[in-house]
Amino acid sequence: MLRRLVARGDIDQETRRVLGLFRSTALREGRTERRARLLADVRQVLVDGVEPNARVAALTALVSASGTLPQFHREIPWTSSVITRAKELERGDWGADVASAAVTRTVTATVVNSAIVAITVLPRGQAPE
Repeated sequence: MLRRLVARGDIDQETRRVLGLFRSTALREGRTERRARLLADVRQVLVDGVEPNARVAALTALVSASGTLPQFHREIPWTSSVITRAKELERGDWGADVASAAVTRTVTATVVNSAIVAITVLPRGQAPE
């Protein structure tokens, strides 16, 4: 999945050296607007109350189940109503139960990063808070 996202230009990979010894790969937002579009769809569902299609509901449920939703506070306010709506989708009939169980059972940094990398990379030039 990561290779396809890089090939499409949704994500850019950059190889770096850490402490001058270790190689590390950094992921950055690519040349497309995919991240912004996905976040806008998720925001409409969580903040504006728009009824999601199955794809957006599953994506929202996966992000919620993985515990990464709070990191999007700049784009999606972290309020009690957002949390409630995200948990509803996580428990709903959108395949979220399967996603939640899979995340709980197999979550590692690599798996979560691969599963939601399209919306979790930082915009260019911004450091994490």
